[in-house]
Amino acid sequence: MGLWYLLSSFYSHFADPIRLVSKVRKAWKGGFIGFVDVKLPRDTLEGWSMVLKFTRKIFDFKILECEAVVDHISSNKKQVVVVNTDKSAFITAGTKLRIVFVVNVYKGIASTRGLRANVDFYPQRLF
Repeated sequence: MGLWYLLSSFYSHFADPIRLVSKVRKAWKGGFIGFVDVKLPRDTLEGWSMVLKFTRKIFDFKILECEAVVDHISSNKKQVVVVNTDKSAFITAGTKLRIVFVVNVYKGIASTRGLRANVDFYPQRLF
């Protein structure tokens, strides 16, 4: 019972990602404010993480509106991992989570046209 229970608990706890695309709220030469909306129709979460995969290299990334922290920026500067804090971990079913962020692109890139992030949101469901 022990190993089977441990494995089944692990797989129910970390679900398949919810695939999303970021949206732009405001853009300027060299950066933009973007957001991701995650709708939770049926499950209550006890935590989450997300991976933003940008179409170009970014210089800087900061969370503006959401209790979350940047856990990692990849060496190629195209992926950012964001995780919840204790304040944003528990999310009830039927609510929407909005994560607002600001991105600056590498110096020398004048336009943010076409810059976006594909997002994999990883919910951690309650048992």
